Amino acid sequence: MKNIKRLIVIFIMASTSLSLAAQSTFGIVGGLNLSKFNISKTDGLEYEFGPGFDAGLFFRFQAGKHFYIQPDVIYSIKTTDMIISNPTLFMSDSNQAEVITHKMHSIDVPVHIGLVFGKKTNFRIFAGPRFGFAVNDNLNAYISDLKSSNYAMAAQAGIGLDALFFTVDFLYDYTLNKGFTSYSNAILTSSLNPHIGTFKIMFGFKML
Repeated sequence: MKNIKRLIVIFIMASTSLSLAAQSTFGIVGGLNLSKFNISKTDGLEYEFGPGFDAGLFFRFQAGKHFYIQPDVIYSIKTTDMIISNPTLFMSDSNQAEVITHKMHSIDVPVHIGLVFGKKTNFRIFAGPRFGFAVNDNLNAYISDLKSSNYAMAAQAGIGLDALFFTVDFLYDYTLNKGFTSYSNAILTSSLNPHIGTFKIMFGFKML
């Protein structure tokens, strides 16, 4: 929680400072996402895309005619389905396939660096890092000795459109660090340490 509070304070201070500059924009943003773990093929374990949503604040500072920087503070919920057809992976007595919906809550701070083109209707392309801090993760309820990472480093890239006070972004997010830090079953040490790929559509409203 201390790290989250620090990030929020830093974001507010940066927003206040940059709002004094010309061509700055502040607003609210929210949208939907589809997430899936990316792993090497493992017998008895598969992942499928799961839906989630995001909501938060964005601040955009345009430097010059075409260049801009946009940090966000986002509360994100991501889900993905784990299909376990090999019960020995989790030392289960059941012979039937089991589906576990893995739900992850986090505070995300992406920083987009982009180019913008147009006047009344703007087209944007952007990329940049994302820093994420875990708030809640339900997988430990199913697998007691599994510990999720408390943070995420990710890369994002996408395109966006601006019209009047509205914005829309289409982007892809890919975590660079692995999702879990420990598990006693050696078979799952690598299988349960995937990277997460997420497709997002985000809608924003400019308040400034």
